[in-house]
Amino acid sequence: MNQLLCQNCQQREAAVRVTKIENGQATQMNLCKECARQYHNVKVFPGMVSDFMQAMFTLKGAPGGQQSAARCPVCGLTFAQIQKAGRVGCSHCYETFEPQMDFLLRRLHGGSRHVGKVPRRGGGNIRRQNEMRALKAELQELVRREAFEEAAVLRDRLRALEAVKGGENE
Repeated sequence: MNQLLCQNCQQREAAVRVTKIENGQATQMNLCKECARQYHNVKVFPGMVSDFMQAMFTLKGAPGGQQSAARCPVCGLTFAQIQKAGRVGCSHCYETFEPQMDFLLRRLHGGSRHVGKVPRRGGGNIRRQNEMRALKAELQELVRREAFEEAAVLRDRLRALEAVKGGENE
């Protein structure tokens, strides 16, 4: 098996890929740890990626705390093991550790619900459905707060969207 040599010193095995972007142009260099340390003060530590993921999974102020001894009934992992590994054991872990996972996903991704992407062409119906769903939730909140004038405006927007709903392909 060929080992990739450092593009700087040509002596040691490359362990780090550095991407540099200048004037919109990306260049990549495969460097050994020693050259990477010298190259623009890049800090390289053993287990850097796994340490980063572990730090991302370490929850400060999470509901239920980190000391929970609960185990996933399917894979048997504890939340501490999930934090250490930086990944869940199975899909049931999300249910078992719901408060902690909700907190974690919001911290990492800004939300705990996958919203996916909408295609640019032909995605008009999906965007319309998403907008209608959001408007309906907002409408319910306005009615609950008895803000009927604002609710009437949203109701009219919803009706306009529903009128377009059936036909065109955008």
